Amino acid sequence: MKAKYRSEKNEGERVVLFANIVVEYCNINLDSALILSDSLIKITKKKGNNEHISKAYSVLGYVYERSGNYKLALENELIALKIAKKTDNLLLQANCYNGVGVMYDFLGDYEKALENYFKGYEIRKKENDQVGMQQSMSNIGLVYHLKGDFKNALDFLYRSRDLAEKIKDTPGYTSALINIALVFQQQENFKQALKLYNEALKIYLKNDSEYDIAL
Repeated sequence: MKAKYRSEKNEGERVVLFANIVVEYCNINLDSALILSDSLIKITKKKGNNEHISKAYSVLGYVYERSGNYKLALENELIALKIAKKTDNLLLQANCYNGVGVMYDFLGDYEKALENYFKGYEIRKKENDQVGMQQSMSNIGLVYHLKGDFKNALDFLYRSRDLAEKIKDTPGYTSALINIALVFQQQENFKQALKLYNEALKIYLKNDSEYDIAL
């Protein structure tokens, strides 16, 4: 990937490749990932492209998230969102709202998490970003689950499942099944939960999935 980054001429692609390198380092050495993400911010600021700068701050937020420092992660995700709003890239803004929502979610501020997830969802819906919509509905459903609002949790998780099926997103579909099962399990509807777990397991096995199954 490093060789590809060095040979890539398109600045946008170089940012994506650099970001992917940072993500790889998160699995190897978080200190190195932090240094690289700081470098990415400096590089993008020097070029002056707000889309790229926003993405760089989101990458830094991700590194802090992986290190468990959710407050600093949120701080950088908010900077990414502020910069994204200076651009015309609505899907970038939606991704930033999602990133901010994730951090509030981790910090236990579920109302602010929902607020940002919904803002991202509305943009994705307007832009017909069905993959993003599926992700947003899943996140919203999971927060409602954490709040103990099982009615809304099931509503959004079923919608997430149905959209995943429509766009043929098998990992998204199976994840939705497991998330729905978790809600039924919380409600002590073990029969329905087990049925969904088994359905998800069959899909994983059929597709020889590399995803972890933690039941």
